[in-house]
Amino acid sequence: MVHASQNPLSALFSRLNQSPVPALAPHAQLTPGGSLANTLVGIARLSAAYDAKARLSVGLSGAVGNDLLGEYFSGALADAGVTVLPDGGGAPATGTVLVLPSGDGQRSFLCHFPATHGPPSCAAARARVAGSRMLVVEGYLWDEPGAEASLPALIGAAADGGAMVVLTGGDPGVVARHRGAILNALDHCSQRGAEVALFANHDEASALLGEAHELGASGGAVRLAAALGALCSVAVVTDGGAGSHVVVRGLLSSLPPAALPGAVVDTCGAGDAYAAGFCFALLNGIDAPGAGAFGAAVAARVISRHGAQLTEAEVLELVAMLPASCALLPPIASIVGACGAAAAHAARMRA
Repeated sequence: MVHASQNPLSALFSRLNQSPVPALAPHAQLTPGGSLANTLVGIARLSAAYDAKARLSVGLSGAVGNDLLGEYFSGALADAGVTVLPDGGGAPATGTVLVLPSGDGQRSFLCHFPATHGPPSCAAARARVAGSRMLVVEGYLWDEPGAEASLPALIGAAADGGAMVVLTGGDPGVVARHRGAILNALDHCSQRGAEVALFANHDEASALLGEAHELGASGGAVRLAAALGALCSVAVVTDGGAGSHVVVRGLLSSLPPAALPGAVVDTCGAGDAYAAGFCFALLNGIDAPGAGAFGAAVAARVISRHGAQLTEAEVLELVAMLPASCALLPPIASIVGACGAAAAHAARMRA
């Protein structure tokens, strides 16, 4: 991942249009994205397809700029069923991420995140999470100025209000930089008796536990999941093509990867999609291992083509997998996601 001090997109797309390889430019797509946005869009679309009359209210609180990209981002998310909530300060501009998928399904990033005023203000955010059933905190938010001081209060407010707190890893670097603060947040939630779901891939889990990334034996991910399961109510460790491991109150389930509808094309957003499927299934009364299997099915759709968000056709196919007897537990309430500038906007170019 490369961070740019100035927005690289205008100059880069200009150069692409002049490229001697004319096939490159037509494959560029501009899409609203970011880790949390991908997850919330997935939850909102699954909810609308599953039961339009009892769809979840889904909101995103983050640093979206008061510019054309910000207007586009907010409008596109609204069309998908996610409301962008004002966070009080606003950002000077909407961030961008250039995603370059390779032929083997991997990807590189060029990021431009304008300076922000920090995480959503606690006063506004506490009011939003008070009546919510779930608060999703994007891992990248820990890198925002003042996050280590303000996020524990936000997480505590959600826990005290009875909401499930969902924490995502972001990336191993984020976890390593803020390991102490994340562990403290988990400990405080445990002391409050709060329900916490923690999502991490193999390397993020290693960073949080302070272990080396390479554990060698095939049982490494299982050991990581078991260790994380001692820190929270639900721990999920995803391990790419090896599947995932879900721990609920000490009980571990190892799940195989879902069958792919095609070859792996683009792994960007796989973890976001897994979290969307898992959270939605959990909210519909499905047990955690079943939620993990559904999350894997959602991720399989995303990595089989370009683009990190579920399409309407895919959600119809996916919700057909859920038991007809499952229904959202009353009262229907909202999901609030908190993110930093990293979730503001994404641009993707396919080669």
